[in-house]
Amino acid sequence: RPFIDAIKKVGFDLTNSTSLTFSGGVGAGGYNGELAADDTNIYILDTTTTIQKYSISGTTATFVSTITLNNAIDLNDGGFHWDGTSFYGSTIASGVIRIFNSAGTQTSTIAISSATEQIRGLFIDNGVLWTGFFLPTSDGVGTISTASAQLIPIFL
Repeated sequence: RPFIDAIKKVGFDLTNSTSLTFSGGVGAGGYNGELAADDTNIYILDTTTTIQKYSISGTTATFVSTITLNNAIDLNDGGFHWDGTSFYGSTIASGVIRIFNSAGTQTSTIAISSATEQIRGLFIDNGVLWTGFFLPTSDGVGTISTASAQLIPIFL
């Protein structure tokens, strides 16, 4: 019961589901890319170097613009986040998180300790960037039969 109350307190209503309708701006990735959002916008990672920005009003998301990144990030599985100031995107194979400003210019990077690590997600909570990743038991070229997952906090 406390879990349901907490969800309702932050604006989710589990009993009344509505669909968000997108208007305009379908990019190369359609509406299937990774998502990031704030209170008024949704950002869809459309390709490895483009983000589609949509404004939200009620149950409609209207295309605003395309943001072009000056360096590539992973389109699938890697992680994509917007904290209101910066975009965070990961590069799975190299274990690097690239940070971009709102115009799409890369401002810095965060390197995870080993290039064999495969980043699988990002989120920010109270000024801490958390990244989840797998440590493959092979060299990453062949089939990975077992892997361990870890979550690393990166203090911003």
